[in-house]
Amino acid sequence: MELETTRLILRDFTIDDIENLFLLDSDAVVMKYLGRPPVIDKNDVRSGIKKKMHYNKNNPGLGFWTVT
Repeated sequence: MELETTRLILRDFTIDDIENLFLLDSDAVVMKYLGRPPVIDKNDVRSGIKKKMHYNKNNPGLGFWTVT
């Protein structure tokens, strides 16, 4: 599913998002505000994306979105 406004695009996660999500999740400053330690392994990010994709598939209209 994809939603578009005049300024933003909201869409489901894809495995292609791994690089951008890894940049955020491995940044100590970003993770400080999320209350989690930084990720050091891209496989952890890949696993997280797959879980989000599975959740979204099984819960139409709910779930996790990327915002661009």
